[in-house]
Amino acid sequence: MVSGISNKTPVKNTLNPSSATHLQSNPVLERTPQADTVEAKKKGKLSKGAKWTIGVLGTAATLAATGLAIVAHKRNQIAKLYKEKLIISNLGENLTYQEASTVEEGIKYAKEVLKIKDVDSNFTLDAINEANRELVKVSNANKGQLFMPTALRYANAPQEKWFAHVNNNIKSNQFGELTLNGHYFEHPCLDSHLHKALFYRDGTRQFYMRADGTLHFPTEHNYIGCMPSVEAMQLIVKYYTSPSTMTIPEKRILFETFRETILKKTTVYKRAPISFLKELEANPQSKDFLESNNIRPDYTDLAKKTTKQQADYVEDILRKMHSEGKTYTITFDLEEAGGTIYHEMGHLQDFAKNLKELDLAKYKFSNIKRIWDESLEEAHKDKSRKKTDKYIGLDEIGNHWGSITSNKELRKMFNEKPEDFKKCYPDLYEFLTNQEAQQSAGKISAYAQSGIGEFIAEVYKTMIKGKQIPEDVKKLYEKFNGPTLP
Repeated sequence: MVSGISNKTPVKNTLNPSSATHLQSNPVLERTPQADTVEAKKKGKLSKGAKWTIGVLGTAATLAATGLAIVAHKRNQIAKLYKEKLIISNLGENLTYQEASTVEEGIKYAKEVLKIKDVDSNFTLDAINEANRELVKVSNANKGQLFMPTALRYANAPQEKWFAHVNNNIKSNQFGELTLNGHYFEHPCLDSHLHKALFYRDGTRQFYMRADGTLHFPTEHNYIGCMPSVEAMQLIVKYYTSPSTMTIPEKRILFETFRETILKKTTVYKRAPISFLKELEANPQSKDFLESNNIRPDYTDLAKKTTKQQADYVEDILRKMHSEGKTYTITFDLEEAGGTIYHEMGHLQDFAKNLKELDLAKYKFSNIKRIWDESLEEAHKDKSRKKTDKYIGLDEIGNHWGSITSNKELRKMFNEKPEDFKKCYPDLYEFLTNQEAQQSAGKISAYAQSGIGEFIAEVYKTMIKGKQIPEDVKKLYEKFNGPTLP
């Protein structure tokens, strides 16, 4: 839904903030069990088998009735919560961001201009300014019509790997709160991550200029050359020569730049190999190489292969190009530091737009089949054993917002019990197993491939940055009802 300053949403559950994932099953009722047709052995009496069957059927019917009552109550309860908590902000079409000179000034701006009622007082100046600046950008992109955080929180959590998260539990008092991890606004933390990104263990630099003018990146395979902008190169050189003179915002921008470039641009061919291959064919620098080496991709044949096999095919071409001194080159500029805030705001807009119409519409007692099967199994084993309602579950958000990256239990279920996963989370299963959908999501990031909600948040972040969205990604985003910009 990568470590350090990332767009990763933390592990979610109903007690912790962000996209909680319940692991109750949600299969579709496929059949009605047949009645026992054993004839009565005694006149005017039912057989033991028939009595047992009627008892089980009665139990299932009772469970069904109870379940429907629970659902009706939950639906009304949560609908009321939506009405009370999901209130759209009207902030004006074009806010002017003003950098604060004190924390108090920044908090005042958040409350008075952004209309965030509750803001923690322990923010640092860098943190409150970044939060305000990025929220202004999101607001302006939406012309002031959006769901703003209900509160801004600042938690120093050095043991956590998330940079920011938003609470999506509608039943929680913290619903809609945006929390920043103060650990990532401290020099020791940023220096630790940047040092790992820029230096080898022996202290030598990982990045250097190649003879062709591109920047050598220490990725797993160095078949792609990166051409930094003047501004990006200046910041890289500054960290190499005088890191102690750099500010927190500069270090945050630099780390985000490397994360976005190394983890996304230089590895996109692994996530979306077909589209990358077509770009190779269209690019003058690689087109000549393909033609001179008689490399003519057969897309019909490639479509039959797995993404890994397609990526291996592309990597082989990149390797051959590189061996002949014709490295494929990409360009990059400095990234914005607030990308994770855009991602989390994407989650919030997504919750606000979709939770009610998506999940309340699906609130139904759909676990009857499993309850029935379990009841039969229990009855066969121990007729005196009391039937329970432990399988009566209302899966609120897992099908749309679960992520197999940030939720270990969900990932385990997907890997070890795929059929159960498919029954419980049909939409998410389809997204995770559809090669075309996965490659479209992969054009955005690897994290976008981990779940529908993370895909939506990653695309939303990209839109806020003003970057172009490929047409197939747009179609997938529309399919999942992602929040749009005016």
